[in-house]
Amino acid sequence: MKQPIIWVVDPDVVKPALELIPEGIQVRVNRTGRFLTEQELVEGIWDVDGVIAGVEPYTLRVLAAAERLKIIARRGIGYSEIDLRAATELGIVVTTTPVPEEITAVAELTVGLILSLLRKIPAADQDVKNGAWRRSQFIGVNLHGRKVGIIGLGRIGRAVATQLSGFGVKLSYYDPYVDPASVAPGLERLELEPLLATADIVTLHCNLTEEATSFLNYDRLKLMKRGAYLINTARGKLVNELDLLRALAEGLLAGAALDVYPEIPPSSDTLRQLVTHQSVISLPYIGAFTQESLYAMDSTAVTNVLKVLRGENPDYIVKVTSSPARS
Repeated sequence: MKQPIIWVVDPDVVKPALELIPEGIQVRVNRTGRFLTEQELVEGIWDVDGVIAGVEPYTLRVLAAAERLKIIARRGIGYSEIDLRAATELGIVVTTTPVPEEITAVAELTVGLILSLLRKIPAADQDVKNGAWRRSQFIGVNLHGRKVGIIGLGRIGRAVATQLSGFGVKLSYYDPYVDPASVAPGLERLELEPLLATADIVTLHCNLTEEATSFLNYDRLKLMKRGAYLINTARGKLVNELDLLRALAEGLLAGAALDVYPEIPPSSDTLRQLVTHQSVISLPYIGAFTQESLYAMDSTAVTNVLKVLRGENPDYIVKVTSSPARS
């Protein structure tokens, strides 16, 4: 019998999680320090039994080249980079890692970004580092009493609501796929337009689907309350970057905080303008990057691959569905 092969494609998988893999299984690790291209996946996946995946593209072309592939264990919550329908038809299991530690990490970062925007923390810090002391340049606004609109009330959206509840904010949400009876008291259910029109802060927590690409375009951005703030720790393609730049230039928004982008790393001229904009806080996709979260995610992904190789059912299987997933 041929030795099973696990391909660790995500370049950020932590070493302690890989130590869970027993002897007798060959482990290949992506040491490029970046996400692989479609062509690189096609060339390397043909003899692989299991993949620990990041946000590289698992297209039909890639999956068709995988002669032995049994599982794609996505390290993270979203799976928009995987052709789920093709994987299902080919008998390839797809899993994610919506572990509590990851949910907490992304929610905490979201709250941190909200505070950073409202209090201009990054700019004030840089000013002091530059030898200046211009306190009057960094007058912010209180979070207490503000209206926060959450788009997507999945695990992370609910965690954000829970964490923000102690700040004395008014919480509303838009999610047509959630049962209002399952929502905790204190969260007002709104349609999209009223939420955008009334929220001081809008934070995105929905997964990316074909329908959700450029979900926040200029027409919707201009519906937002003038001077509002936008947070995106979900998926980069949910927001049209050119339209966001325009909204910032026209003063429709006071600022934005981004941890996700349509391309990683952001290299196009438009994205470079956006991430370097003085009213934008830009982070390098670190929503889940805490020690606790990374180990929990990675060990779960590894365990799922091992379960499938043993003929067992893994945890957090993703199935084809007609309704968009929420993060």
